[in-house]
Amino acid sequence: MKTVLSLFEAEKKKNRIVLICIAVLILLMNLFTIKIADDYVYSQSSGLFDIFAKEYTQYMTWNGRSVAHILARISLILPRILFQVCNTLIFVWLIILIVYHSKPSQKHVPFLLATSFGLVFIFAPMFGETVLWQTGSFNYLWMTALILTFLIPYRQNEKHHSLFAGLYLLFGIIAGWTNENTGGAMILFIMGILLKNFIFEKEKPQLWKLTGLIGACAGLLIMVKAPGNAVRMLSFPERHGLSSLLISAYEASLVIRNPGNSGLCTLWLIFAAVITIAGILNKDKKKLYIPALFAVCSFSAVYAMIFSPVYINFSRSMFGATIFLICGIISCLALILNDQRADIPCKASLGILIALSAMNYSTAIIDLVNTRYQFRNWDRYISEQKKAGNLNPVIPALSRELMTPYDPIFDLEGIQGDHTNWINENFSVINGLESISSTTLDQWNRIYRDGDPSLMNIVDYETYLNAALTDDDRIVLVMTTDVSDESYRDMIDKLCRFLSIDPVQSRFFMAGISTDDSHVLTDNEELCGGITINGHYIYLSSMEDPEETDIVYVKDTVSNKNPGITISVYSKQKQQLVDEITWTPETYDHGIRSCSEQYNKRDNVKD
Repeated sequence: MKTVLSLFEAEKKKNRIVLICIAVLILLMNLFTIKIADDYVYSQSSGLFDIFAKEYTQYMTWNGRSVAHILARISLILPRILFQVCNTLIFVWLIILIVYHSKPSQKHVPFLLATSFGLVFIFAPMFGETVLWQTGSFNYLWMTALILTFLIPYRQNEKHHSLFAGLYLLFGIIAGWTNENTGGAMILFIMGILLKNFIFEKEKPQLWKLTGLIGACAGLLIMVKAPGNAVRMLSFPERHGLSSLLISAYEASLVIRNPGNSGLCTLWLIFAAVITIAGILNKDKKKLYIPALFAVCSFSAVYAMIFSPVYINFSRSMFGATIFLICGIISCLALILNDQRADIPCKASLGILIALSAMNYSTAIIDLVNTRYQFRNWDRYISEQKKAGNLNPVIPALSRELMTPYDPIFDLEGIQGDHTNWINENFSVINGLESISSTTLDQWNRIYRDGDPSLMNIVDYETYLNAALTDDDRIVLVMTTDVSDESYRDMIDKLCRFLSIDPVQSRFFMAGISTDDSHVLTDNEELCGGITINGHYIYLSSMEDPEETDIVYVKDTVSNKNPGITISVYSKQKQQLVDEITWTPETYDHGIRSCSEQYNKRDNVKD
């Protein structure tokens, strides 16, 4: 630690300004970031013992990243502001470590700190998921910072007593038990350092270096051999063969596919340029060994992913590889800056990097603020519904128009239309709900925003029919797709009894409006019909295709486009639709209030 902090003995004022600016910018982003996805799961812990018990279960049934997940679980039961501050400090520490490992001259530290921040901010893959997302940051940001911290003594190359060897064995286990591909790259880096010391300095490895390496290998083995990996593999049966995985690894390292993926392609070009310049300006080519070693480790961290037994996400998993490559670039820059001729070009390059970072930062903040605003609206609406007795609310699907990779939810799922989705279920648990689902913003505005909480709280088919059809204020609109399947027979019979019409065995389609006069339209064929109620024209069409099966109310299509039996309820008092729900035999006891059109076409991600 003292060796790292000694970097800041010169240029103290400039260093403080740079680090404070970085801290403020990242803290602001952390403050605007909300909990999502896995955060809902890991928030459900009742104490330290429960945390370890759940992590043991996860180790046996899902994956072996126990170090990261234990820290994540602990942080998620503490006040969120504590995490936001600590996460900011860890990010700043990561930037400091990147500069430290470049072994720069003290007068160049402010420049390299700013450059390191710019490179990480622009090129870190899925910045929102790997740096800001609470669960994701522990898996990537915190674990990469831990790995670079573990490597400090190897870069110092100082002698330590035998007790240190024992401590470094334990530290090595923790460092290896962090992240599969980055942990492997760390082990390769240590071996490269030992080789360098042996070849160039003719130095035999000290005991602590060997115990640290052994510990790191043991930690990595404990992680990758977790029984849960074999279980998890069953959830991802298709790996598409070695050739496909090699192509994916190639694309991750050398091809830019979309704004959310790794920027390794550009970083490799930058690295090639700076190591060439460093080689020209420095006669002692041995100085290029460390930058080259970082690059080799980065490359290895990418291609190590093809050995993963489970589904490979070549996006956020590239975080460690990206940081290693940035370490290589900064190490080259530290060598280049020793030549005065490079001063002006380097400063000009930094100016461009700052400008690009500023543009990205402005859009990122707008994105994070917009997402937080939507979640705050959800919170207010859910609170209102709970007070009204509705524990099964419907919320508008998350708008993604302004989303960037700096938002954790950019490539993750929000609340889904299907309330049985694992995210919906865990969100319900931590918010004291029975269920939650989402629908399109238009559908939510037309029906659920000012809907009937008592009806919206009912999900069971028969209970709903009893409630909807026994209130004089309500007009019930019924519409179906083809219900000729025998599995619908019991549901149709119950519906016909409630509508006071005779069940007909050959009835394939139904469309009806139950009013005070029991006005009902039904037929055995595909049918259409309408009625004017309170001066509002309501039109129904029952078709086999859900996309053509509509309830049109005052020129607005409000049907949720789901197959099955759909019931919409109109309130005479409010003069608007106050609920809509669809059932099939499979969803008899919970129904569907989401709109099937909400599913986003971008990357097959659901809103």
